[in-house]
Amino acid sequence: MHFRIRMGSTVTAATGMSFPDLILVRITEVAFLGALYLPMAVYRTFRIRKLSSTIFFVCFHIVFALLSLIGIMMTEYRPDHYRISGPSGLECLLSFIPTCALLCRSRIHDWDAGLQNTLLFGLSVITLCSILILIVRMWPQWRAISALEKNAAILPPAAFPSDAAQSAAQS
Repeated sequence: MHFRIRMGSTVTAATGMSFPDLILVRITEVAFLGALYLPMAVYRTFRIRKLSSTIFFVCFHIVFALLSLIGIMMTEYRPDHYRISGPSGLECLLSFIPTCALLCRSRIHDWDAGLQNTLLFGLSVITLCSILILIVRMWPQWRAISALEKNAAILPPAAFPSDAAQSAAQS
C-alpha cells in the first residue's frame, strides 16, 4: 500500500480517506457495536426483571439520548463558549457511552485528534467489557444446554415424543 499527500494530510490509496476520517469511521463502528451490547450487558449484570429486555433497551437509549442533549446544551450555552473551543466536561464524559457517541458524532468531528483517539480507546474498552460481561453471564446457560444435548444424545428413540421418535427413526 502506498500513501500520497493531499492538503497536508496522509491519505490511504485504498480508501481515499484522510486519517481523521478513518478515526471517525472507527469511532462510529465501535460505538454502534457498543450501543448494541452495552444495554444488554447492563440488563444481564443487574438482573432487571421488572422490564422486558426490549423495553429496557429502548429506555436505555432514550435516557442516554436525553443526557447527550444536556451535554451538548452545556457546551453550547456556557458563558465562555466563544473563547474556548472543544467539548464541555460533561459532553466529553458522556461521549464514552456508545449511544451518546453516536448521537454526538458530528460534534466529535470538530474535536482535536488526541481527544478523538482517547474516545476511540475508551469506546473500545467499554464495548469489549460489555461483550465479556455477556459471555460470562451466558456461560452457565451454555453449560446447561450442553448437558441437555448430551443427555438427549444417549436417549433411545422411544424416549422421545411421538413425532420426534418418527423423525429420529427415519434418519
